[in-house]
Amino acid sequence: MVPPEQDWYNSGMMPSVSQPLYVRDFNDRPLRALGAGVAGAAVFVVAAIVTGVIGIIGVGVLALAAGVVGSLTATTRLEVVPGAVTRRSRLRPREFDGSDLVLERRGDSNVFVLAPRAEERNVVCVFSDDDVDGVRTAFESAGIQFVAAGTNDN
Repeated sequence: MVPPEQDWYNSGMMPSVSQPLYVRDFNDRPLRALGAGVAGAAVFVVAAIVTGVIGIIGVGVLALAAGVVGSLTATTRLEVVPGAVTRRSRLRPREFDGSDLVLERRGDSNVFVLAPRAEERNVVCVFSDDDVDGVRTAFESAGIQFVAAGTNDN
């Protein structure tokens, strides 16, 4: 039996959950990845039919497979809470500690790159937002370092 002070389900009390500082939905990203895979597959199948080289169809199948994998792994939602970032895809959510991440703004544009601090080639998410100051404030409040493009010295 669970003691009453630990039984939050039946007590009507929910555990406290911090409100997100920043939330961004990318609902169409998986569909764009799948669409690109289907379009690539169609191009290679047509090329195989026109040229008569059946082996080109294999490249089309690879393009379609890449589109399916892209649609499953594409970011569908980015959520920033104090001290953490959650990146959701169709496969699974993935949580990152805020102190391990860097948010980089690309030049004077409204494009941002969220990446692990210690890894140069790995990227958590790339997104754009017109509210540059709001994005910077939210991510800095979560403990994520904000850098201008080209100044991230790891």
